[in-house]
Amino acid sequence: MKKLGFALLVAGMVGACFAGAAAAETSGPIRVSIDGDRQIYSVDPIQMDGSVLVPMRAIFESLGAELHYDAKTRVITALKGDTRIVLQVGGHVAQVNGKEVNLHQPAIVIRGSTLVPVRFVSEALGAEVKWVPQANAVSVVSWKPSPENMQMLQILIAKYGASLEPLTQAQKDRLLRLAELQDMQPLVDLLIQNGAK
Repeated sequence: MKKLGFALLVAGMVGACFAGAAAAETSGPIRVSIDGDRQIYSVDPIQMDGSVLVPMRAIFESLGAELHYDAKTRVITALKGDTRIVLQVGGHVAQVNGKEVNLHQPAIVIRGSTLVPVRFVSEALGAEVKWVPQANAVSVVSWKPSPENMQMLQILIAKYGASLEPLTQAQKDRLLRLAELQDMQPLVDLLIQNGAK
């Protein structure tokens, strides 16, 4: 009886270690923004082995690609302009315009939804991707901010410096998205400290 109790105790401790490691991969929900617009998905983004995965239809369509999914073969085909992407659920190799690309994390199915690696899809479609660890967020940029947006950022930084109290929550949130797009880490840190989401 003591051996069984000891075995159950050890099994419980090992299980707790694995559960803790899985939970530690991210802290809180993962946010995804595309060109500064926060994305809301039917299935929350997840992180697996250092890759963030999002629902396939939403990410492809948000980036302007047409999507075809063959449920029988589990093959995903996306087209945008001259770019053609083909990948298979569970496959570690994809094709972009006929060239093979190794995937660190393959597409998966969770609760009936197919999730794909946001970095691979976005970069294959010509966008830039940045992980913002302080905000637990992925920022995808498929366009470059206008000179007016850049000027707004510079004016706000010069005018308010370290105090962002006069700004509304919506202004702080928009400014955070622009700062993330421009890789302005000191401003991103300041905005997060001042409650931007």
